[in-house]
Parts: sequence; C-alpha cells; structure tokens
Amino acid sequence: MKKLYAILFIMCLCLSAHAAKGTLYVGYPIDYDYVYSYDGFGGLDKDTKIGAAILVTRDMVAPYIGANIKGLRIGWADPTASTKATTFARTELNGEDLATGTGTLYDRNNGSWNTVNFKTPITIAEDFDHIYVGYQCTLKAGSWGVSNMYPHNQAGSAFLSREGVNDESGQLLWEDLSESGTLSIQLIVEGETSEYGNIASLQNLRRYPIATQGETSDGLLTLCNEGMSSINSLTLTYTLGEKSEEKAIPLKTAILKGKKANIAVPVCNLGTGEHSVSITKVNDTDNRLKGTITYYQTAVPADVAERYTRRPLVEWIESENAWNCVKYYDDYLAPGIDSYRDRMSLLSCHFEDQFMTGDDEELEMLLHLCDKDSSKIYVPTFMIDRTQMVTYSSDAICNYALWAQGVVMPQFVGPLYEAALELPTFASVTAEIDYDEQTLKGQITVSGEVAENILAESDELGLVVVLVEDKVDSDSQLIDEVKQDDKKDDKKVRRKGDDDGSQVYGHVTHNNVGRYRLTPLYGDVITEEGTYSKTYDFELEEDWKVQDMRVLAYLTLNPQKNGKWRGNVINSTEQAFPTPEGIRTTTLSCTTGRAYDLQGRQLQGHAAKGIMIRNGQKIIKGCSINSLESILRL
Repeated sequence: MKKLYAILFIMCLCLSAHAAKGTLYVGYPIDYDYVYSYDGFGGLDKDTKIGAAILVTRDMVAPYIGANIKGLRIGWADPTASTKATTFARTELNGEDLATGTGTLYDRNNGSWNTVNFKTPITIAEDFDHIYVGYQCTLKAGSWGVSNMYPHNQAGSAFLSREGVNDESGQLLWEDLSESGTLSIQLIVEGETSEYGNIASLQNLRRYPIATQGETSDGLLTLCNEGMSSINSLTLTYTLGEKSEEKAIPLKTAILKGKKANIAVPVCNLGTGEHSVSITKVNDTDNRLKGTITYYQTAVPADVAERYTRRPLVEWIESENAWNCVKYYDDYLAPGIDSYRDRMSLLSCHFEDQFMTGDDEELEMLLHLCDKDSSKIYVPTFMIDRTQMVTYSSDAICNYALWAQGVVMPQFVGPLYEAALELPTFASVTAEIDYDEQTLKGQITVSGEVAENILAESDELGLVVVLVEDKVDSDSQLIDEVKQDDKKDDKKVRRKGDDDGSQVYGHVTHNNVGRYRLTPLYGDVITEEGTYSKTYDFELEEDWKVQDMRVLAYLTLNPQKNGKWRGNVINSTEQAFPTPEGIRTTTLSCTTGRAYDLQGRQLQGHAAKGIMIRNGQKIIKGCSINSLESILRL
C-alpha cells in the first residue's frame, strides 16, 4: 500500500511539473524592475481623462503562439497621485475592446509596477497580427504618473490621448509620442513553462573588428532571456558564406526570465567579410527565436601580422565647456597610460571650444561612432583605436570588463591597453619632418606599406596627419566676473554650483592638443595595396612651441557607404619635431613676439627677467654681466 502511495505521489509530481504555469513580461522595456518617480508624461493644469497605449506586433509575441495574455503590467511614477484605471486590448486605438480589466495605479515604492488582469485572457492565436494595449484613467492636475522610460525612438511604444482633443473625424486623437519616450506598459503572458522556455534573443555583439584569421577573439554578447525558464547554457553558430562554426557557452550565472545579460564569448574570425551569429540552442534545446546579428570582420593571416609592429591610438575626448576635463585627464587617463606611453600614440580631440579642428568635426566623428545617437556621447571620455570606445557603440568591444561609460580608473585600464597591443595589423606607417625654424615652415612625409589580399574590394584606408602640441596653457577656465565670482589669475577658486566644493586653478594646461589636421577628417584615401607615400606642407603659428610639438599619423578603415562605421585604427606613429639647431644667444631689452621660459610657459608682460625663448631665439633680459657669463657657460 505504501508503494502505491509513493507511485501516486511521484505521478502527481510529474503531472504538476508538466503542467506548471509560468509568466513573463513582453513589451518595449522588458527588463526593468522599477520605474522612475516623477519621470513621465503629464503635468496638465486640471484633472483630465487620458489614455496611454502601446502597439504589440506579431514579432513581439511570435514565440508564444498558443499562450494567453493574462493582463497588463503598468508602471506609475507619482507617489502623491493614485488613480483608478480601465485597461483594454484592441485592434484599433478607437476600436472595440477585445478584453478589459480594472485596477488602481499607484506608486508604493518610489516608482512601481502595477498588475491589472483582464476579466477574460486573450489567446495568442496563429493568425495574430497586432493589438493595441493600454489604459484610460483620470490624471490629476500636475501629476506626472504616466511613466516614461528608456530607450526612446521605438516605433509604437507610446500613444497618448486626452479628453476633449479629437481628430478631424471627431474621434479621440491618439498622438504618437514614441520619439519622446517609451511607456511602461507590458503584456503579462502566461503559459506552460516546459513549452515556452528556452527562448533567447540577441541584442548586440561587441568585438574587435580586426583579428587573426582562423582564430577566435574576445567578444561581449548582450542577450535577453525571453522564455519562462532560466538560461544556463547557449550554443552560438557563426557563419561566413559556406563556412560555419559552433561554440558551446556554459554560463557561470543563470540568466533569469525577462532579464538581459552581457556575457563574454569567443568570436570566430572565419575570414574577411560579413559574418552572422545566432543563438541556435538554449539549454541544449533548439532556440525558438531564429534572429541573427551580422558583423564585418577583417581577418589578418598570422604570417602577415608577424611582419608589422602595431602602435595603438588612444584618443582623449574633451571640451573646455566641461570644466572637469583637465581633472579627469590628470587623475584618470594620464596615470593609466604612463607605463604604455612609449608604445601608444596619444591625441586629444576637442570640440565646441577654441582647440577644435575644422568645423567641429570631432563631434561629427563621435556621432558616427555612436550611430548618430547623441545620448551615447560622454564628455570627458576616451577611446582606443575607435573600437574600444568607452561609451555605448554598436560596433565596438571592451573585452576584459563590462562596457564602461566615461573614463576607466587607471588601476583597471591596463587590460584594455594590453588587448589593443595584441591585435594584429596589416599595414605600417612612418613620418619624417623637414622643418625650417626661421620661417616656421616645413614638410611632412608619411609613408608605409599595406599588405596584399587583406582588404575587401569595397574597403578603403584613410591616412590622417595631425600636428600635436603638449603643455598648452589656457585661461578659459577662469571664473566669469558676470557670475559675481572671484576672478584671479592662477589662484584656486571655487565655482558656484560645485556639489563637492572642489577647487580648481583658473589657468589649466592641456596636453596632446590636436593643433592642426593636415588631412580631411577621415584622412586621404589609400585604395592601393603595397607601398604608399604622401607629403604635406605646413606652417606653424608663432605661439606654438615647437619643442613641445610632434606629428601624429595614423591609418583608419573609413566609414562605409551603407553607414556602417568601421573606422578602427589600423596603425599609427608619432614623430617629435627636431630640436632647433640655430638658436642664437642675444642680449635684448625688448623685442616683438610672445616669450616663453625654458619649461615652455608663456611669460606675461615686460617684467620677466632671465633667459627665455622668443621667435625661436634665446633671449637674455635684465641680467648682470656675471649672470650673463654664467648662463653662457650652460
């Protein structure tokens, strides 16, 4: 008898497991556990009946055919104003209700989700095309409870209506505000866990766009668990033409349902060309979503990579309009790169200030890198070879750490530099300077070699040449007298509005300033393989300090016609200006031109005494004969 009970108990457990129900949330922002208080639509001057809705397409629910839409999950972002709401599902915004529900929307925890079930669930049928789901309620005057979430610019993610505002036909006007925000409205989909588990979608793959052919490189994969069970393992399939390779990825930490995750993955480099990657299996079961991500890869044979030494380019992005740029440079970038400086080139890109080159072209470049999404640009920040960019970018990789924003702390940035130094290259670049210190004119010859049979026919390299100067003094950080702050040269001052009360110097020193670019933004085009050589004429400004100047030249893969940014830096070189040989020692009481001391600092007024440099000549001013003789013996 006991055995019979045990058998029946086991059978019940099995039936229970088979029939276990699970739920998940489907919408536009699907992995948020909270909504932001006071962040949304509203602010009307009187109590008004409003409507809020999103469009749900077949693609959004295709993996869940046969499951039920149980109700809606709705975010509310105003702790001072709760409201009664009627939910709906319709094929048209002003159409007949397919399902309805009632509930209260309120913020119980500084931005909260509310569950409102439909009276009768909706089955997602095979012929499902689309529905609009949302709610109508009375929004109290001044309330911002209709929660607005990121990301924006998602078609169908935000429709709003207001009582008394009708269209030309007299029906309620629903305004599409998807570009302004995404409504926190989600479907609650219910089904059997065993049937609707093991579903994952690819969001992004960040990786190095150049790698050694036939080898795997590091990548960072962003994916979403869109099934009703946790994900413990994946199988990725990489394809290039007829070539294909699978990689099994066990996960140390399970990805829970409805959650996004960034995981380190190997990236296959099957050759030069457009690859695709897909998640073919989840938990050793075929993935029900068949989406792929495509990426272009440049493959360098190992014997070619051995012929060239690669010098990465580190670019520091700043603007004098952001007062903390110099502090970040001194505290973060400079200490981190110190031990790598002789193996890397360094350039500071300014925009919207006096040191920018061209018509704010650096900002144009950043927008290209960020796929024209200005919200992804952080200042100050830095990037390595324009592929390890420390902002969000659809075509980049930061392989030893999670994707960072802004600036990486110096104690953590080393692995990024190491990874950049290990990348292969297939081209060389060198620079020679011929400079006349008297006329401030000269020529720069940049030459090198591009290996054969690496680039695709549509690829083109760009050669960029920039004159760079260190120790550039600026007083633009001085406090503006109009703001009624103290304004005293070279004295620590406190800025109004500084939260931490920090103090900064009025004068600041910029390093690695791109003084003048001798080429277009994306460089002079190089399309032919083999050797190349280009010569550029230049003339220095009188206030540039030649002893602190160098030439920076680098090769990039240019942006493609279809808009895909592949502007990674292939190789770079730096060459210091030659030390002036014709410096003459002269005693003068006064002369024209700006004067500098031997440390390169500009001297102010006529009170300075001693030895200085003016117009490339050594000047002695206000010295006794004994002092002069001492100086001449140096």
